[in-house]
Amino acid sequence: TDPKGYFKIRPPADWTIQEYISDARGKVDFNWIEGGKKAQLKAIGAANPFVDYDELVQDCKNGMERVRARMGGTFTIETITLFGGKAARSVYSLPMGLNGCQVQFLAAGNYFTLAFSGTDKGMYDKYLPVFKASIETFEALPKSTDSAEAQKHTLQSKIRLAQLHLQLGRKDWA
Repeated sequence: TDPKGYFKIRPPADWTIQEYISDARGKVDFNWIEGGKKAQLKAIGAANPFVDYDELVQDCKNGMERVRARMGGTFTIETITLFGGKAARSVYSLPMGLNGCQVQFLAAGNYFTLAFSGTDKGMYDKYLPVFKASIETFEALPKSTDSAEAQKHTLQSKIRLAQLHLQLGRKDWA
């Protein structure tokens, strides 16, 4: 169970676990390093900021378009069925070598993202089956949040995005 109580997931065997205690959202990373290359599975649970699934999909498309415009790469977004409901699955490949996929969905009254990335295509392809197996163990837990907590989740998400831009050396994007 994540420390904030949004979900349960069985981590891949022998992967290191990184919990984000200071993050208002439920957020856990599972990391594998091999030969200096990294594979990462990320699970995030948060208050639902969307009116409905269609708004979630539009947010995914907008986000992927912003990344594509800034960094290049290829992206696909499609609707899949996951846990008996709709989910937006995004698959991407960036020129810097990062490959990944994520599924975003609404469940138990909240918003969830399950993401997987590899620092190169080989790591991505090799560990994608591990990601898929872990997804099958995921369970969304009912957790209510008040509006103040929901605002913290939105703010935390924006702060993390700015941190990623800074890590990429793009102060102008942060």
